[in-house]
Amino acid sequence: MNGKKLREKWSREFAQDHLPTSVSAAVAAANAERTPSQGAQSRRRTGRLNILYFSPFPSHPDNHGNQATIQSFGKHFQRLGHKVHFALLNSSMFDSAAAGAMRETWDTLDILPNTHPLEATGNPIPFDDWYQEGLGEEIGGLCRKYDIDLVFCSYVFQSKLLEYVPSHILKVIDTHDKMGNRYEMLCRNGQPLEFFSCSPEEEGEYLRRANVVVARRAEEAMYFDDVSGRGTSIVIPHVETPRFVEKSFSQIENVGVVASANRINLAVVLELIRSILRQQGDNAVPFTLHIAGQVRDMVELLPDERHYFFKPWIKLHGFVPDIQEFYSAMDLVVSPITMGTGINVKTVQALAYGMPLLSTAWGSKGIETSEPMHLHANLDSLSKSLFDICRNPLRLQLLAAASRAIYEKFYNDTVRSIDLLMRKVRT
Repeated sequence: MNGKKLREKWSREFAQDHLPTSVSAAVAAANAERTPSQGAQSRRRTGRLNILYFSPFPSHPDNHGNQATIQSFGKHFQRLGHKVHFALLNSSMFDSAAAGAMRETWDTLDILPNTHPLEATGNPIPFDDWYQEGLGEEIGGLCRKYDIDLVFCSYVFQSKLLEYVPSHILKVIDTHDKMGNRYEMLCRNGQPLEFFSCSPEEEGEYLRRANVVVARRAEEAMYFDDVSGRGTSIVIPHVETPRFVEKSFSQIENVGVVASANRINLAVVLELIRSILRQQGDNAVPFTLHIAGQVRDMVELLPDERHYFFKPWIKLHGFVPDIQEFYSAMDLVVSPITMGTGINVKTVQALAYGMPLLSTAWGSKGIETSEPMHLHANLDSLSKSLFDICRNPLRLQLLAAASRAIYEKFYNDTVRSIDLLMRKVRT
C-alpha cells in the first residue's frame, strides 16, 4: 500500500473510531458529541473562538524557550479576539507569583492534579507512560464548562487527553520538538539523556489522536506526516510581535547569548567560549560576552570546566526579567546552537528585536535566511566572523537591516499559518 492510500486508510479509521476496544464511558460520550451547540456555531462563524490551551509547563515566567513559545502563542490568540482558557499540570516549575501572572494573563486558569514528574531516568519511556491518569476526564469537563471550540495540546506525551475531547472540537497537538529517537540524538552528541523520547512509530500513534499537528519546521512536518500516515501537519515556528530595537550599531563592546537551563545549552555555550579562546586567546578578547538565562545555574555541573565561565571578559546574568532591556544593551547577538530539534526560539527572538545576529546553520533551522552570517558551519567559523566584524563594525548596520527584513517575512508567514489553523474549526 503506497503512502497516500495508507494515509487515507488511517484517516478513515481515525474518523470512524480511533479508540481502544474497551473504552471508558467518558471517551465514548466525547466521541458521540459530534455537533456543536447553536451558540457555539454562531460564535465560530464570527471567528471568535474559545480555546483550551493545555500545557504541562507554565507559561510564566518565560525563562525557557518552550515557555516563551507557550506565552507568545496564547497572547497572539488573544490579540486575534479569541478567549484562552489555560489548563496547566500542577508541578514545582512555578510558584505563587507565576500562578498570579498566569491568572492575570489568561481568560481563565485551571491547575490540574499531577503526580507524574516529567523527568528522564535513562530508561526507555513506555507508550503513554507520562500520561497523568484522570487528565482526560478533567479536560473533557473543561471543554464543556467553557464551551470550547479548539483544544491546543502542548507536546505529544499527554495526547491521550484528546480522546476525551468532544468530536466537534478541533484537536491540535503543538509538537514543540521532534521526539522520535531523541535519546539517540543526545547520545550521538555525547549528551546525557534528558526530557522525553519515543520511537517514531510511537510518535505517529501519539499524533494520530489530533486533527491538526503543528510543527516548528517544514522537514519536521514531513516527518510527522510520514510517521502518522496522515497529511495533517502545518508549520507554525514561533510567533512574536516585532519589536525592533531603536539603536545605531557602530561598534562591538557587548555580545549577547541567551541560554536557558538545559544540558544542550550548557554544552554549546561552553564550546562557544572555547572557540573564542581558540581564535584570539585569553588576553585579547575586545568585548564582554554577556550570557543571559538560567544556564548560569548549571555551571556547577562542570567541575573540570566551570573556570571557562569566569573569565574577566564574561558576565553571567542568570534569569533576565526584561529581555528587551538586555537586547537593547547588546551590540550583537550570537546563536551558537549545534544540536537539537524544533526551532531555536532565541534565534527567532534576536531577529524579532532586529539585532545584528551571528548564528550557526543549526541555530537558523526553520528560518528562511540566505545571510551567510546566519549559516556558519561550526562555532570556529562563527567566532572568526565575530572577530572580523570587531575589526570592521560597519557590517553591524547591514546585519541589523537583514534581521528586520528576515523577521518581517517570518512573522507574516507565521500569522498566515495561524489564521489557516483557526479556519479549520467546524461551524
